[in-house]
Formats: sequence, C-alpha cells, structure tokens
Amino acid sequence: MLEDQKIGLMVWSPLAGGLLSGKFGPGAPKAEDARRASFDFPPVDKERAWKCIEVMREIGNAHGASVARVALAWILAKPFVTSIIIGAKNE
Repeated sequence: MLEDQKIGLMVWSPLAGGLLSGKFGPGAPKAEDARRASFDFPPVDKERAWKCIEVMREIGNAHGASVARVALAWILAKPFVTSIIIGAKNE
C-alpha cells in the first residue's frame, strides 16, 4: 500500500527495543543492563524472533556485520522507508 500510494514510512524502534541487536536469544549472554531485560517492549513472538535472529546472525557472519546491522540494512532497503528512529542507549 505504501508503495502504491507513494507514502513514506518513518520507522520507530527498528531493532524492536534491542531485541534485534543480537544481544538476546538462545545462546546469547544475559544482557542485564539492557532495557529489554527488565521491560519487554515492544511485545513480539520470541520463538519466531529467535529463528529470525539466528538467520540474521548467519548473514552477518558471512559479511562481517552484526545482527543489528543486518536488521537495519533490511528495513532501510525497503523503498518506502524514508527514515528510522533507532533510540540507541549507547553510541
């Protein structure tokens, strides 16, 4: 619809509150200082997310990139995405 109607999309929290940063999921060390560790927002289907992160980790490893970079590249490649608001905690 966005492409058809020539409407841009500004994406808020493209890393799903840090979930797609690569800091979370099976096998990841516990990120105690992360916001998501104490406040699970935005809500997501974690089992599905873990599968996606696993694939993004493989893609990132093949290209020398982090899970976060793969996630951001995917959303920025969409022609209707005009901007993203990351809301990063650290530089």
